[in-house]
Amino acid sequence: MLESYFIGFYWLVLLAQLIHLWLMYKTNRTSSESDISSKDLPGISVVICFKNEADNLKKNLPQILNQKVDFPVQWVFVNDGSTDQSVEVINQIVNVQDYRVIEIAPKEKVGIGKKYALKKGVAACKYDRVLLTDADCHPASDHWIDQMNHGLNNHPIVLGASPLLVENGFWKHYFSFESWWIKFNYFMMAKLGMAYMGVGRNLAYHKSIFEQYFRFEDHAHIPSGDDDIIINNAVKNGVDIGVANHSESYVFSQSPLGFKAYWKQKTRHLQAGVKYNRWVLYVLGFIQFIYAVELLIILGAPFMHNLMFKVLVLFLIKELIVFITFRQLVKFDSQKKALGLSTIYRVLSVVIQIFLTLRILTSSNKHGSTTWK
Repeated sequence: MLESYFIGFYWLVLLAQLIHLWLMYKTNRTSSESDISSKDLPGISVVICFKNEADNLKKNLPQILNQKVDFPVQWVFVNDGSTDQSVEVINQIVNVQDYRVIEIAPKEKVGIGKKYALKKGVAACKYDRVLLTDADCHPASDHWIDQMNHGLNNHPIVLGASPLLVENGFWKHYFSFESWWIKFNYFMMAKLGMAYMGVGRNLAYHKSIFEQYFRFEDHAHIPSGDDDIIINNAVKNGVDIGVANHSESYVFSQSPLGFKAYWKQKTRHLQAGVKYNRWVLYVLGFIQFIYAVELLIILGAPFMHNLMFKVLVLFLIKELIVFITFRQLVKFDSQKKALGLSTIYRVLSVVIQIFLTLRILTSSNKHGSTTWK
């Protein structure tokens, strides 16, 4: 009898996972990638906040600037206390007239993280349409700004995708895989009307939306989550949020240097979760739950010898479906090699998420690191 309940419960867990996978596929796939025209689009301001990013700016800024547009673009660079040659690099590379560098003196800065830098940068934008990215990123195409600006025709906020580059090494492959998994989920939730996050490496909105919903004073003490907080405030007030899923709208970012840097980054980002809508937390918690429970079922199967084979077969069939789904959704061949160990990566993701949650709940420093670089 116990074995019947065990396998029956696993069937329910598998059903929940397959529904999750189906929703991810339905909301992340694109039926076509037709070209768009940038004619008649209004001007847009691109904001890049940086701190000690001279090397990344040398490498990525030429690609960021190399955009094909038929509308005016203003470039706003915000120096958040750099001590390297970042500003000199910008002045050497930037080959457009409409750009400015904003300096933030240490005594001027308010709060922690890069929120104040972002506030200053957006305030300096002369166009109502604003696009954010970072110095350690580069766009997938020379139509990136075109695609994101076009999205603002239909939505006041547009979430972009910014997966991590696939680099050599187990952890670098895992970081890239996880960035796709996160992208699939926040695009899915946005399409279902429950947007909860975006990535500042690729995010566009109207300046008026930022001014209304950023509310700097409410979260200046939290070092991260500036993108998530504005999105959650906007959603609470019924603002329509869209996604940009055309392959030309993507931005790629570098992976953390190692697991220690990754852990620091994750703990910092999780601190913004307290601002999420309650129902969003329930849904995200349930998604984590069904994969964590499956891990416990797999670990418990050897103790029920008659069921071990059945559980293993069901698990492998489901994993094959996961792999095929991900192969369909990942748009870039160079990124698909991160899917080779997708089963191991997802199990690892569940374990890491459990320890991250425990770390946040038991930490005496609830806001973690006070720096963003």
